[in-house]
Amino acid sequence: MSSEIANAIMQSQAEMEAQRYNFDSTWMRIAELIDPDNALFLRQNPYQGERRDRNQFDSTGQLALEKATAAMESVLTPRTQTWHGLEPLEESLRKNFKVMAWCEELTRKLFRARYMPAAGFVGASSEHYRSLFAYGNGCTFLDDIPGRTFRYRCDFVGHVWTSPDYTGLPAAVHRKFSMTARQARQMFATLPKPIREAKDEVRFDFLHCVKARRDYDPERRDAKGMRYGSYYVACGYADMVLEEGGYRVMPYIYSMYSTAPGETYGRGPASKILPTLNTINEQQKTLLRAGQRAVDPPLLMPEEDVLESFNLRAGALNFGGVDAMGNARVMPLQTGANMPLGLEMIQDSRAVINDAFFVTLFQILVENPRMTATEALLRAQEKGELLGPPLGRQQTAYLGPLIERELDILFQIPGIMDDMPPELAEAGGELDIKYTSPLNRMQRASESTGIMQTFEQLTPWAQVDPGVFKVFNPMRVAARLAEINGAPYDVLNSMEEMEAVKAAEDQQAQMEQLLAAAPVAGKTALDLARAQQVAGANPTASLLGGMGG
Repeated sequence: MSSEIANAIMQSQAEMEAQRYNFDSTWMRIAELIDPDNALFLRQNPYQGERRDRNQFDSTGQLALEKATAAMESVLTPRTQTWHGLEPLEESLRKNFKVMAWCEELTRKLFRARYMPAAGFVGASSEHYRSLFAYGNGCTFLDDIPGRTFRYRCDFVGHVWTSPDYTGLPAAVHRKFSMTARQARQMFATLPKPIREAKDEVRFDFLHCVKARRDYDPERRDAKGMRYGSYYVACGYADMVLEEGGYRVMPYIYSMYSTAPGETYGRGPASKILPTLNTINEQQKTLLRAGQRAVDPPLLMPEEDVLESFNLRAGALNFGGVDAMGNARVMPLQTGANMPLGLEMIQDSRAVINDAFFVTLFQILVENPRMTATEALLRAQEKGELLGPPLGRQQTAYLGPLIERELDILFQIPGIMDDMPPELAEAGGELDIKYTSPLNRMQRASESTGIMQTFEQLTPWAQVDPGVFKVFNPMRVAARLAEINGAPYDVLNSMEEMEAVKAAEDQQAQMEQLLAAAPVAGKTALDLARAQQVAGANPTASLLGGMGG
């Protein structure tokens, strides 16, 4: 049975490699132009320390790739912010303060585990974004250190193959990697004889396959009770599975920038502007040659051999360089190269590349830091509208499956699920992800803009009728702005706390009214007492007064 599984995996691998050959060729060219360190497509084991930038003459694409990667990280997963939250899938429970407080505490635990130094999330996510912009595909493997934390690893897409299910999600992922014989003996208890007996530093190729199980049985407690099977095979030795295991949730998070109809793999910005990347590389090469000829031009010399030993060193003496009339017998070749035109063409190409990698878009706020708050909101809204489709897709294809895998690992730690509120447990404990990243705030900037602009437009009318602002509920406005701007949930008052504050304010107002009325009541009581004293001292006056009444 083990040999049948290994043979089936190796056969699938051969088919996947054949189907992706055209993508690998395109990605290799992209790597040569903007990502030379990863120019490793179509080969598994490169030479250590070899140069891979020999075909690169222009760095515009490489610099734009670095900026785009940093920008994507800053708007999707900024390390200094809580860029998503967790809330009950059941909408009615979202008004339950106890349930929401538990969800926020779970979010804090998740972020603590994610950003632990040993986890490596920041580096893995950055490499994932870089791969998306360069090749249109990114793959991150999420494993766990049992009982401690997560462990993230971004895998090079040139060594990862995927096969989607009918929904487009990965049903199978293959990763090819190499190890020395010594490392293989440390990792696997079972190995083919040639690997067991090989010298320590001899390298061998291996394959890790994770795919959906056909024999999945949720009632079982072993590997077959997990939705995805995990298999390690030694390439070239398809007679055995070295190690078999399983995962409840797919550990390989494979996402794509955009896809073309009928294609398994994605295409990124670099793929779409590959002609421009090729063009600017040739333009820069041509301009370098033209500049070199202009600075150090070829020399035109007579056919006579009197100048065979012409010396170009500073201060050198060259006899015969002029004729008897004093005319130079050697002159530089003037090619008439139009250097300004070449520079202008390169600038046009750079503009296209910077636009494709959103470099121009992210410079808007930097170049005009003195804009008003309303102008900043409008700019943010514009950026959100432009970035939403390409980057927002990663919240569904990358971050969503990643968080699902993280929660699956986190819930295996004792104590995490024990304190779940009973209301949430009765609803099945299902959670939803609420993204609060800068990208989402940019997309919701239109709501803040609408509120602020309405206040500005109503200000002149308030001079006519101050009651126009009563159309707004101040508490609801404050809560909505806090939500849009990503204010933490725990800094806001709950409904019970708001009612307590309102009751305290009402009691304070009553006390103030009593204190304000006390002097008047005291004066009235004093006047009454004096009147009674006067009436007691002069009963006739009192009687006459009574009769007169």
